[in-house]
Amino acid sequence: MKVRSILAALLVMMMLPAVSFSQDKRTLETKIADLVAQFPVNDLVYLDKLMNDMSALGEEGLARICDQVIPAGTGDDTRFRFAVESYSRFVSGAGRDAEKQLWEKICISAIARKADPGIRDFFMKQLQLTGSDKTAEALKMLIADKENCSAAISAIASVGGRTAEQILAESLKEKDLPCAAAIMNALAGMNSALAVNEYIVWAKDASPNTKAAAYNALARSGSPFAYPVLLEAARSLTYRWDRTGATNALLDYAIECGKKGDVKTADRIFSLLMNKCNDKLNIQYKTAALQAYTDLYGISAMPEILKAASHPDNKFRNAAINMSASLDDPEVVKLWIRHYGDPEHAGRPRR
Repeated sequence: MKVRSILAALLVMMMLPAVSFSQDKRTLETKIADLVAQFPVNDLVYLDKLMNDMSALGEEGLARICDQVIPAGTGDDTRFRFAVESYSRFVSGAGRDAEKQLWEKICISAIARKADPGIRDFFMKQLQLTGSDKTAEALKMLIADKENCSAAISAIASVGGRTAEQILAESLKEKDLPCAAAIMNALAGMNSALAVNEYIVWAKDASPNTKAAAYNALARSGSPFAYPVLLEAARSLTYRWDRTGATNALLDYAIECGKKGDVKTADRIFSLLMNKCNDKLNIQYKTAALQAYTDLYGISAMPEILKAASHPDNKFRNAAINMSASLDDPEVVKLWIRHYGDPEHAGRPRR
């Protein structure tokens, strides 16, 4: 037994150099080069392994990979860009909060250190997947930057939440913004009413695109202060289409009011559009208003639908009949029978 123990100990001692020799002795630069050389990767399982290898590089290694992303036309950084974009998707997954926070810090640092607009744009796109309030705070300085404002706004909007909303709303107070329309569209996506006064000011801008964004933001805000502005804008167009989308915005505002329980205002706008929009240039708004009215009231909208079934425009009539078909209530058929049983409406619905 003693001999066996001695032999076992000798065997372990002989193996130690081999184990030590098998350890990874590569430098950080070599590890990065070996890893990045394998991109792009089509095998998702192997890609997952590479992403874990990237995480193992730590903050310094990840930052060095980011440093290899260079301005367009100055060299080939394709593999490094693949690595960065793959890692952004990887850490944005569930259960990787620590890695995600570190990656956010690294990307923000890259934006701060790099002056090239293209590189900044690239890293802001990464933050659309991984950003938090820290991203919104870090990028607010770029909202007024003509070359990077769109990407900054998109990244801040992707963060969402109160901090992002407040930053975007506050920025509209600056009168020389290069991307005011993009900011208002982002705030409209949040149904934000924080900058209603600023929306009203920007609605007077000469640019149709800026006006359209302002009207859209006003509509989605649901604010009572938006109503007179949108009503006047749509009225000035005789409730027809134009590039500013004023009539659309008025209808969207009515829908928003309905969602918030202000049915009185919603009804007033629906009735206005159904009354005023009767020619070929605005009949679509009559149809849309009736659809919104039906969505809001369900079976209670049938009197308006029955009235629409006698309208001279066949497309509007057909649309109204189809709206009734979407109402899941047996009373609908009874109402149609009763309506066309009246001698005044004898016969089938006209199509």
